[in-house]
Amino acid sequence: MKALTKHPELHARERTGDAVSDLVDWVRYAQPAWNSPGEVPSALRALANPNDLDRLRAYHRLLYALGNDHAGTYFPVVLPAIAALGEILRDGVLVARLRTPFLRSAR
Repeated sequence: MKALTKHPELHARERTGDAVSDLVDWVRYAQPAWNSPGEVPSALRALANPNDLDRLRAYHRLLYALGNDHAGTYFPVVLPAIAALGEILRDGVLVARLRTPFLRSAR
């Protein structure tokens, strides 16, 4: 079985919440009009931050940065964000790894 490879833009960084989002050129990807240019990486950092224990806030911030979760629509910026979430799950601190599965169970 082949090992999964990282998203090409994420391969050369140390393994932290900042590393999973710093190498992606986020403005290249279509995203919600309400986002500031740095909202997606900021939302990923919030999710990966072990000092912020408010899982629900991090959850909603990320979903809102990726699209309209109430309507079930997401923007192309979700694609590199999925790779970043995989990095958080694989290499993040324990709190971040526990928080990330919360994305599918918080509804």
